[in-house]
Amino acid sequence: MDRAAAIRALRDARQQTQAEFALDVGVRRATVSTWENGSEVSLRHASRLVELGLDVAYVLPTAPAPTDARAELSERGAA
Repeated sequence: MDRAAAIRALRDARQQTQAEFALDVGVRRATVSTWENGSEVSLRHASRLVELGLDVAYVLPTAPAPTDARAELSERGAA
């Protein structure tokens, strides 16, 4: 499930319309609509979504995969 689907699922679980959910989060209904269509969520709103029950994994920024620095050095002949 992606972030947009998770936000929609949370709203559905709370049995709320977008307008009702928006009031609980502190945003406009149009903002909830954009989130449910894949737009990014600001940090201040992300924390409120987590308080309402959204899994924190859906609001964390995606980080690049860790690399093994030793392997990179070995490939460059520096090890």
